[in-house]
Amino acid sequence: MAVLAHYLPGSIYVYQGEELGLPDANIPPNQRLDPIWVKSGFTQIGRDGARAPMPWVDGVPNRGFSTAKSTWLPSPLDWDVTPADLQIDDLSSFYSLYKSLLTLRHQNPNWRIPISQTGISFDEDMLKISRG
Repeated sequence: MAVLAHYLPGSIYVYQGEELGLPDANIPPNQRLDPIWVKSGFTQIGRDGARAPMPWVDGVPNRGFSTAKSTWLPSPLDWDVTPADLQIDDLSSFYSLYKSLLTLRHQNPNWRIPISQTGISFDEDMLKISRG
């Protein structure tokens, strides 16, 4: 999905953790803070999973997000993610994919040319996009 989004015309928005391939964190019910959780009578989880502290550094408290004893939301211990510091030099990481896509988008003016309706087609299980 990231490749398609970067290829399409328009602005690119990268939300917290997307460039690291982060899924929503599983915030325990007793630590959820989103008003939706409370207002729904504790039935709708809300957005806390997408607001967990960003994992910057492996093997340190709060995964490098903060030096404080605790953070607004916890950094889940069972969150099976690779922190930023381990992705930066890994050419197969989500971070490297996003960095490459942003570089390609910047270096290729054709990626900024609008796509016409006739430039989009489907062939069996493949989406085809052509520019110009």
